[in-house]
Amino acid sequence: MTPEQKSKLNLDGLKKGHGWNKGKVNLTQKEKWTGSSNPNWEGKLNNQRLKNKVDDELTKYKRECRKSTYRTMYRLRKQNLAPVTGKKKTDIQVDHIIPFKQGYELKINPLIIGHQCNLRFITGEDNRKKWDTFQSEETINTVLENFDGLLR
Repeated sequence: MTPEQKSKLNLDGLKKGHGWNKGKVNLTQKEKWTGSSNPNWEGKLNNQRLKNKVDDELTKYKRECRKSTYRTMYRLRKQNLAPVTGKKKTDIQVDHIIPFKQGYELKINPLIIGHQCNLRFITGEDNRKKWDTFQSEETINTVLENFDGLLR
């Protein structure tokens, strides 16, 4: 600080303010931290509870498919091959040709579901129209052939 700035300070006020509440109990804060509504009360830790517990096989499969899709999209974006996507009906969205649920039922590897051969870019409106539809056997075989000739 410059001498000019120091001269403008209220040093007497600062001396009074230091330590005015040191050693005094704040009852409101004490109630908040030691009450039964605090999950950390009496040494209980929040991180001892299971978070995002997955006990469903389909949910595990979907998670692996999403991971694979994110990796593929990351690679495509790095190479400037992926368009800008959005969430609105008019925006371009990533579409899985073979949906997660059908891939799970047919026991297709999640890496194939998230691979570039199973992804296409369509408008949100078209993507919403095909949400509850499964693909034909012919379409599935085409996608699997495009994935380096691997079959189920």
